[in-house]
Amino acid sequence: MGSAKDLRVAPIGATAARDLVRRYHYSGKPVNNSRLHLGVFWKGKAEGVMSFGNSMKQREMLPLVENTQWTGAIELNRMAFSDRLPRNSESRSLSIAFRLIRQSYPWIEWIVSFSDACQ
Repeated sequence: MGSAKDLRVAPIGATAARDLVRRYHYSGKPVNNSRLHLGVFWKGKAEGVMSFGNSMKQREMLPLVENTQWTGAIELNRMAFSDRLPRNSESRSLSIAFRLIRQSYPWIEWIVSFSDACQ
């Protein structure tokens, strides 16, 4: 069976990320300004994606945290997961993603995400 601890999160290309968003996100629409894509792999197969990029309203977002530089914040633009993933996959994947971002992009100070109230 397996658990969320068996997930692997790794960078993927923009084309693969867009395909996963089209397949698994309720809107079916990728965000064009996403620049960092992390695939979520389960049993060797890509079953989800988290796409990060600049906020659509970057000038309004940055002042939320004092002294944030232009490159100091990113937004989780899309998070699209297959229903085949085990329980707690979302929180486990986010935890891994935040750790990867902290290690690989130390200039990113914070991440913002929004939920769709209609879903």
